[in-house]
Amino acid sequence: MVPNMLGSEALPRITAVAPTARVVIFTAYDDDHAALSAALHGGAHGCLRKDVTDTDLVAQSRRIVAGGPTRRSPKSWG
Repeated sequence: MVPNMLGSEALPRITAVAPTARVVIFTAYDDDHAALSAALHGGAHGCLRKDVTDTDLVAQSRRIVAGGPTRRSPKSWG
């Protein structure tokens, strides 16, 4: 969580100071396609729901760190 800032505001700041950082956006929403698209086009390497299971969080984190393709957690995002 970034205090006093939305993830969409934090993402460009993070990538500006750490361009090789593997950034994941966490969301509480299943159907915010515009936010997902903006995050991925803005440099995020993945997007997971805040209620992601421990098992899925570990699996996705490993995939992201390894530089592999990231499966998006919210089912409605495909």
